[in-house]
Amino acid sequence: MKIYSILCISLLSAGVFSCTRDLTQAQLRQEYNEDAPKAQELFNKAQAQEQKGDKKDAAKIYDDLALKYPSFSQSADSSYKAAKYWEDLSEPRNAFNSYQYYITTYRNGKNYKSALERQSAIAFMAARGDLKDSFLGLKTEPEYNEVVGLLENVRDNAPASDLAARSQFAIGTFSESKEKLANAATAYFKLVDTYPNHPLAPEANLRAGKVLAGFSESGNQNSSNLQQAKSTMKDLIQQYPSSTQAKEARSLLSQIDGLDVQRTYEIAEFYDKKGTVSSAKYYYEEVLSKAVKGSDYYNRAQERLSTL
Repeated sequence: MKIYSILCISLLSAGVFSCTRDLTQAQLRQEYNEDAPKAQELFNKAQAQEQKGDKKDAAKIYDDLALKYPSFSQSADSSYKAAKYWEDLSEPRNAFNSYQYYITTYRNGKNYKSALERQSAIAFMAARGDLKDSFLGLKTEPEYNEVVGLLENVRDNAPASDLAARSQFAIGTFSESKEKLANAATAYFKLVDTYPNHPLAPEANLRAGKVLAGFSESGNQNSSNLQQAKSTMKDLIQQYPSSTQAKEARSLLSQIDGLDVQRTYEIAEFYDKKGTVSSAKYYYEEVLSKAVKGSDYYNRAQERLSTL
């Protein structure tokens, strides 16, 4: 006796079938009729546990029903109900997975939008650090990769939606909070590239620039990053000229220039102390080309060059 494929949707009541398998309507109808009694039995068992007030067992059986018999008339509602029960039981991992099954299996289901919203709420709570301790049944909060995976799932479930852009932004902010700065910059750039017209795009662009400039805690202010930060800020100003983020980017550019000069002078000084004269001279000359004439670093670099 066959079990329906997850990718096969039966609209038996309407006499319409859509399936990825090469089966005739008669074969599909036979399979449905063969599986219906077993599906009904599972459904009755879940309802019995529900009446007893045993949400955990009911959720397990509802999940099992939807997985084994996705085209049974009660399976879509059962899948959604299982996810809600897992939430009630403070088991967000199970809830998230049940919502994921519903979203991928019942895209035309009446609870599809609600499932997306509830699943995303769990992912955003994880990113804020709210899913931990007794709520997850753990002593520590979820691992970095797990939280990013939740957010990526939410993003990919509806890639053209506002929810997808917000999930991508959350990957950036979460990565930044965990001092995964390269990951944060990549996430922010991905949002700008994928959703350039979203309201969060200018902020993502600005944050990427700040991360690269080393304005974030533990940021790396190396010359390569600073040059990329400058380019990022200029792109922001050009792409979103009237945004508040562009205004901030304009003021940050001068700070980045200052950091670039400082960093270049420190490199020159490093080679100077090592006695590597040619390298020291090269970077002191770089300082002269970048710094404002008459500024402190300009004068110090000029003095060292004349001495060398």
